[in-house]
Order: sequence, then C-alpha cells, then structure tokens
Amino acid sequence: MLVRLLAAAAVFSCAITGTAVAAEPVTLTFAHFVPDKSPYGRIFSALAADIERRSNGSLKVEVQPGGSYEKIPGKYLGHLESGAIDIAMLVAAYTPKAFPDYSLFHLPLQFGSVREVILTHQRMAERGQLTGYDRVRVLAAFATDAYELHLKEPFDGVASLRGRRIRAADGLHQTMLSALGAEALPGSNVTTVATSLASGEADGSLLAFSPARVFKVIPEVSEHVILGAGYAPLLVAMSRSRYDSLSATQRAAIDDASGPALLERLIATTINGGNAGRKAASELGHRIVELDPVARREFETAVQPVVDDWVKSHPRGRQLLDDARATVQELTSK
Repeated sequence: MLVRLLAAAAVFSCAITGTAVAAEPVTLTFAHFVPDKSPYGRIFSALAADIERRSNGSLKVEVQPGGSYEKIPGKYLGHLESGAIDIAMLVAAYTPKAFPDYSLFHLPLQFGSVREVILTHQRMAERGQLTGYDRVRVLAAFATDAYELHLKEPFDGVASLRGRRIRAADGLHQTMLSALGAEALPGSNVTTVATSLASGEADGSLLAFSPARVFKVIPEVSEHVILGAGYAPLLVAMSRSRYDSLSATQRAAIDDASGPALLERLIATTINGGNAGRKAASELGHRIVELDPVARREFETAVQPVVDDWVKSHPRGRQLLDDARATVQELTSK
C-alpha cells in the first residue's frame, strides 16, 4: 500500500510541476580495431550517431576505436558473445570455427569487383546461406578490396615468386601461394604485417590495398602485383541477445541505420580505400604491376586447382559456390 501511495504521489507531483521522469538511455558499446580517423572508423562513428538519432535518444552508442578495447582482432567475437561489448567489426577469417564459410570469398577468380562481392556477401547473409552468421545480428556484411601481392623485391613473372616468404591470412591463401611457388608464412593479424616485413621475417604479403595503407604495410615494400586473389569478408555485428533485449522501437532504429545506405557507404569507402592505397604506393615511387596475358594465364592455371580442391574439401563447397554464382548472376543481370 505504501509503495502505491508513493507512486501516486510521484505522478501527482509530476502533473503539478509539468515534469516527467525520463527513462535513462540504454548504452551500447561499439568496439573495433581500425583507427578512429580511418575511412571505416569514420563510418562506424557515423553509424553510432545515426542509431542514437533514430532512437530519439533512447540509445547511446559509445565507440571504442583503434583497438582501445582489444588489440587482437580475432578476439572481438568472443567479447561480443560474452556480453562485454554490444557491437563490433569482425574479420570472419580470424574466427574460422565460428564462420567456416568465410573462405568462399577468399577464392580467386570468382568475383569481378568490390561492389559485386559485397552485395553477394550481404545477400547470402540475409538469406541464411552462410554458416554461423545466425549467432550474431548482422548489421552489415561487407568486404575489403581485392587481395594483391605486396613485395619487397621486384616481380618478374610468376616464376620469380619461388622461395619468397609471403604472409597469408589463412590456409586457403597459404595453399594458393604454395601453388605459385612461394613459401607461405602462417597468417598473423593484419596489425602485425608491417612489423614482419620490416624485421625481414617476411618478403611480402597477400593483402588488400586499403588495409595495407591503413596498417602501414605499403612503406615496407616496393612492388605491388595486381592479382585479384579474393576478398576478405567483414561484418559489423551486434550481440544477438543484446539486440533481442531492446524495445521494438530501439531495434527499428538499429535496423534503419544499418540498411542499404550503410552498405552503399561501405562499398564506396572500400573502393576509395583501395584507390587511396594504390595512390600511396605510386607516390612512394613503387611499381604497380598488372599481369600481362601470359602471366595472367600462368596465375589462373596455377590457382584453379586450389579452387577445385576447396570445392571438394569444404563440406558445403559446391553449394556455396553455386549460391554465390547465382547471386552474382542476379546482380549482373539487372
């Protein structure tokens, strides 16, 4: 009875004074490892602000950029699922047990452009065609620009790669490098590649131009060979349990902020980031090598067996590749 009387008194007081007791906003933590002022960092800050605006202040998003929360990119999924953080950028290849289908996008010779691979990734995620994606709430499924070779010494055809120690992010790319005659070094996270090159541990790296610029790989090499050797699938993901705990209005704010407009910004930023990486290399006087027809055939001949073996060895390889090609066909037929 006393509780009810006190509640009634509070309501009466608010009515007299014309004030209302506003609910405290729900605070979400958005942690990622890219620098705050990098192109992706700016998009993530803008996304946080957009969520707050669309929620009419009922959500507050605190961004922790540049690895300030966690230095190791591969640990972000664990922090997300433990509830320590609420939103994160994920590199699918760094948690292959959770996202075993990521290697589809690492395959060479399958996708023709950044736009094509990102839209394919997003559609396959929305359709539930990628294993493990249901363990998080996907706000955006995107990708880096294409993997290229960044070398410390001159490139003189595919045969010149024989014996070179080249860093690769995952087993598929290590297999591809081995097929090209290189000594594939086990992958380390992208934040340590420049150190490996500077120390002499590695002679080169298979990496997209955009992260190569952001993580200071370009100054450590002198040549760049354009292969188009697959793409790294990335996610902006939210803890599913945290998302489900929010009100319908708050969930709608997040959904609206992470819709097609966000994906278009990510596509444009990825393309621009790749171009900026090429420009940075050119400004340092580096040679950027486009394979001539003979070298291109040598590359394709060497790596096609890698694709064929992946289809046979991956439990869902044929289905994934068929789904991806069907999605690309949808996109290119419009």
